[in-house]
Order: sequence, then structure tokens, then C-alpha cells
Amino acid sequence: IMQSTKDSAVYNPAQRVFLVRHAERFNDSREDPPLTAEGEQRAKALADTLRDAGVTAIITSQWKRANDTAQPLADLRKITPEVIPTTDPPHEYFQATANALQRLKDDTVLVVGHITISNIIAELGGPQLPTICESVFSDLFLLVPALGWDGLTRLRYGAGEEISPRCRNLSELGADG
Repeated sequence: IMQSTKDSAVYNPAQRVFLVRHAERFNDSREDPPLTAEGEQRAKALADTLRDAGVTAIITSQWKRANDTAQPLADLRKITPEVIPTTDPPHEYFQATANALQRLKDDTVLVVGHITISNIIAELGGPQLPTICESVFSDLFLLVPALGWDGLTRLRYGAGEEISPRCRNLSELGADG
């Protein structure tokens, strides 16, 4: 496996970036469906989990599900989230998020994105992980961008889920479950 070509020297060694996919949303025909009751509970669990983590900035996409996932922590920490719209092609969104994180180099940041959050990790110099499975909402990644591939830790938060072995396949992290 080749190391990332991203220059980790541009990152402050003290910067911490938490990355999550939005919480559970209604799966219906609405263009921008809100969180389900389970998703609202998970958003509160995220705030509880990161309450004392020193988060000083929050980045979300423009979608309600991402904003609503971030909102309990934003309220708790009195932070106005920065909105970076998703794009088509998506690479522009990943790059814009990485650029914002470089600008926020002295902050501890929460990024609430989508199943493609793994692409933002890669854009920041971390490993290229598989896209998050549609059924998984509990992944919480902690990235220290200055450490590149070695700076990624995978955690879980909120209610436990049944996760298939295929969706746990993050062996790049040495994660066994």
C-alpha cells in the first residue's frame, strides 16, 4: 500500500477532526428528508460523545439530515456550523471540505457528511477507506491530519447496529470490529 501523496506538513499537529455520516433519515421520496426518531437520538448521542472533546468548529453539507445531526452539539458548544454544499462531481465537495479544514488548522472540527465521508478522510491525507454502507450510521472517525495514514482512529457512537462483515471491512485501520 502506498502512502498518501498529500503533504501532511500543512496541518497543525494539534488539529483533530471528527468525521461522521449523518444520522438515520427517512428513506422516502422527499428530496431532503429529515432525521427519524432514531436519527434524532443518534444526533443527541453524538453531542454527548463529543461534549468534552474540545470541538470548536463544525462543518456540514447543505442537507437537512447533516445539519440536524450536527445541531445538538452546535447548540451545546454555541457554534454556528459552516455549510459546504455537496457538488456534482463530488470531488469538488471533498476538496472544498479539505480546504476549509486547512483554514481551521487550529481548531478541533466535527465534519458531518454522507456515506462518502471516507473520501474526505483520503483528501486530508488519511487512508482511502471503502464508502460507508447505507445501513451504517454509528461510525465516528477521529483524524489527526498531520499524522496522515497513522492519524486515523475509528470509533462508534450511539445505539448499536447490526453491521455485516462486509460493512466492517476497514482492515486498513487494523479494526476487527
